[in-house]
Amino acid sequence: MKNATRRHEGSLAVVLRAQGCEVLRARSGSLVAQRVAPDGRTYRLTVELYEDAAAAPARRFRVRVARRFGLPVCARHGATPGEALARVEWPLLDSFRLPMPAPRIAGLF
Repeated sequence: MKNATRRHEGSLAVVLRAQGCEVLRARSGSLVAQRVAPDGRTYRLTVELYEDAAAAPARRFRVRVARRFGLPVCARHGATPGEALARVEWPLLDSFRLPMPAPRIAGLF
């Protein structure tokens, strides 16, 4: 699979905006976007699109959407970039929270 993010950047941006994301910039083969979760928290994510070069008669795309720092990751396949991106599990990405650090006891750290 080869990275096709740059080639389909415009169509990805349209679908991302329809999903409630704001595309910030393209950087080193991925799109960086910002999304507001239903609870009001804003988070950044990266979107990468890959095209399967081996599937000659029927094109196949895989989109990989990851929260900043790589957790969680959602990857979906589709016949078009928009179809693959429409299959992303946005509730999974919206609801993820990093575990809270252990409370510090005064005087120990």
